[in-house]
Amino acid sequence: MNTTQINFKEVDLTVDYDFSPEEPTVWRYPDGSGHPGSPAYVDIQDILIGDVSIIDIFDEDLFVELEEIILNEHS
Repeated sequence: MNTTQINFKEVDLTVDYDFSPEEPTVWRYPDGSGHPGSPAYVDIQDILIGDVSIIDIFDEDLFVELEEIILNEHS
C-alpha cells in the first residue's frame, strides 16, 4: 500500500491507495497467446484528515479527481 499527502480543495488529506502500473500490449508470446495490456490504475483504500477517516463522505466524482491526481504523480 502507498500513502500520499494531497491538498485537495484547500484541505490537507492523507490518501492510502494501491497502485498498479500500466501493462503494455503483447501481441504474441512464444506460445502464441498474447496480452491486451491495461492502463495504470489507483485503488483508494482510505482518505484521512489527521487520524480521522473521511472515505465514506466522498462520492464517485471526488474519487475520480483524487485518482487522477495520484496517477499524475506516478507518470
